[in-house]
Amino acid sequence: MKKLSAIAACILLLSSCAPAFADASGTAGEGVLVCSSDPPGANVFLGGVSLGEAPLRKEHIKTGTYSVAFRKRGYEDSTEKITIKKDVTLTIDEKLAQARGSITVQSQPGGAAVYLDGVESGVTPVTLSQVSGGPHRIALTKEYFEPEDMRETLKAGGSRTVRVRLKRRLLFLTVGTLSVPPSAAQEVQGAIGGLEGVHLIPASIGKLQDILRSRELDPSSIEFLESGKRRLSLEDSAVLSSLLEQERAQLALAVSERQAGGANIVSLSLYGARSYIPDIFDIPCKNDSDLAAGLKKFVGQWEAQDTPSSGKPSYAEAAPEDSGYLFNLALTRIPEKGHPDCGELITLGNAYFRTGDYTDALGAYGKAASRAGGGICRGTALYRMAEVYERMSLWTNAACSYRELCLLYPDATLISPAGPKAAPLAKARLKNLYNLGILKERWWQDGNDGRAQ
Repeated sequence: MKKLSAIAACILLLSSCAPAFADASGTAGEGVLVCSSDPPGANVFLGGVSLGEAPLRKEHIKTGTYSVAFRKRGYEDSTEKITIKKDVTLTIDEKLAQARGSITVQSQPGGAAVYLDGVESGVTPVTLSQVSGGPHRIALTKEYFEPEDMRETLKAGGSRTVRVRLKRRLLFLTVGTLSVPPSAAQEVQGAIGGLEGVHLIPASIGKLQDILRSRELDPSSIEFLESGKRRLSLEDSAVLSSLLEQERAQLALAVSERQAGGANIVSLSLYGARSYIPDIFDIPCKNDSDLAAGLKKFVGQWEAQDTPSSGKPSYAEAAPEDSGYLFNLALTRIPEKGHPDCGELITLGNAYFRTGDYTDALGAYGKAASRAGGGICRGTALYRMAEVYERMSLWTNAACSYRELCLLYPDATLISPAGPKAAPLAKARLKNLYNLGILKERWWQDGNDGRAQ
């Protein structure tokens, strides 16, 4: 058998890969292919070989079955099988579908419902796939936050990320008349309204009384706002919850003025529907500059607390004896997060502890201990749990928690990694309980089971 030359072998190989187009002599067994595309300009491939851009006409194609593909940037590829018949013209009018892309929607806080062009499409953070190119309407809703509505344009087949900070709805109340300085009400409203992440809802006592009447409640029950009570009764809490629910707000801030020690005091009272203790921030006003300075401090503390957890020290907590407004914020903010860190859970437990909700406090401390990434946080949670057990007169439980802390987590600290050591405080509590006759054994001494032998 005669050996083929290298050039002849290459020609034979290429001819086997190419579609069976005939030459221009019009050999029998040929057909014609006519292609158009919507939009025009798609590249047409027959058997993997480009024929050019549509619209086009290709003659002298050998009969048989082929794969024909249409490709155009920004549109989905379209492929189909065709059969070329003898002396027949086959016409293909291909309508191309626009390429699909994706939009990733993130929000702070997370857990917001996302609507794409009016259709509910998931909860943040979420990636919306198979999104057509062009303008789209994206809306986000979350309970107690101001809805967000925006327009976004997506390139065909592209992707983009949308980040939104939702604004917390804050009911703003001016109680009585603020006399010094004369513009105090406007100055306070301007400072609070300028907080990032806050949507201020101005309201008057009269409006709130109308809301109570519409719900067949006693309009005089709103007087607790004027009295500046340091602890709310169950009835007060129910009224406050009704007001906040009506306005779809999470917090209420009441601004009032009183006299104390010969000075005018402007009080900012922060109320949360889940807390019985309002947090009151007093600003003594001897001159016009005092209010501005006090508001600056208030705004700074608010913004520091409202910082995402990634910006806070690991295992930091708000102290249970803190008389600021951190606790109302903890009660309302932390449950929004799907995975709060250890410090936030301890802060939440402290908030429940401060308001007397001991069962919920134990639950929060227990979660902190189970999710902790290190012994310091576990030890902190054990110390706080022991404090709750003491309030509940569960002395053995308290002693066990104190003892476990001393044995297993002697380096645990309170408040922050640089805070006071918890173990010496726990031993002091055990000694005090022993001296009071509540504990019969010396739990702080070494022993196989933690008790004195």
